[in-house]
Amino acid sequence: PKLLFMPTGGVDTTKESIEGWFKAGVCAVGMGSKLISKKLMEAKDYATVETDTKNVLQLIQTIKTK
Repeated sequence: PKLLFMPTGGVDTTKESIEGWFKAGVCAVGMGSKLISKKLMEAKDYATVETDTKNVLQLIQTIKTK
């Protein structure tokens, strides 16, 4: 009961996905290709990576403060 969990697979960037994980009791979530896709990296679209990351972090902050 005192263990902390942080899923790193199956976490999508949507409110429903992130909120579901936190409601299940995780302490954090990890994202890879759902947030930083191969397509974005190949295109060197770092502006979109930055914007998407900021948006997801803001979403997580909103969910965690409910």
